[in-house]
Amino acid sequence: MNPPLVVALVGLAALSALAYGERGLNYAFAALIGGWAGFALYHASFGFTGAWRRLVREKRGAGLRAQMLLIGLTCAVSFPMIAWGEGWFEARGYILPMGVA
Repeated sequence: MNPPLVVALVGLAALSALAYGERGLNYAFAALIGGWAGFALYHASFGFTGAWRRLVREKRGAGLRAQMLLIGLTCAVSFPMIAWGEGWFEARGYILPMGVA
């Protein structure tokens, strides 16, 4: 098995366990979702810096256009849901800061 992947998975499990111990199940799930989303974006090479680098160096803007489209779609879907606050479930903006302070 790939050693960096094992280290990343162990780190994610440790972070999730720490979040569960300190703040409960919601924070543990937030840590897992954030870790898996980060892994998916990294695996897809969907980083912000990579798209800007390709735009500046190679004059290819497809990655940057995809990022702007993703941000626009996210805003178009999430802002009305938060504003209405109803539907199938109660939609509210949550802030789940994680820290060791």
